[in-house]
Amino acid sequence: MRPSAWCWEHLWTWYRRNWRATVVSSVLMPLMFLGAMGFGLGSQIRPGPATAGLPYVVYLAPAMLVALAVQVATGESSFPRCSAASSGTSGTSPSRPHPSPRTNC
Repeated sequence: MRPSAWCWEHLWTWYRRNWRATVVSSVLMPLMFLGAMGFGLGSQIRPGPATAGLPYVVYLAPAMLVALAVQVATGESSFPRCSAASSGTSGTSPSRPHPSPRTNC
C-alpha cells in the first residue's frame, strides 16, 4: 500500500472514532453562539440603519457562517503542524515510520 493511501486510511479510521468532537466544535458551538448572540442579544437590538433594517439575527447569521468556515478551515489545516509543534516534535520523525493523528503524513 502506498504511504499516502495508508495515511488517508489511518486518518479516516481516527475520524470514524472521533467524529462527535468534530460535530460539536464545528456545528453545535456556532449554533449555540448564534442563539446567544442572535436571539439573546438580538432581542435587545431594534432593526435600524446599523443592521440595514433587518432583525439582528438575520444580520448576524451570514457573518457567523463565514466565521465558522474560516475557523474550521484554520483548525483542520493547522492541526497536524500545530499539534506537532506543541508536542516538541517536528511533525515527522525517521524513528517513527507510521504517522499518528498528531503528525504530518
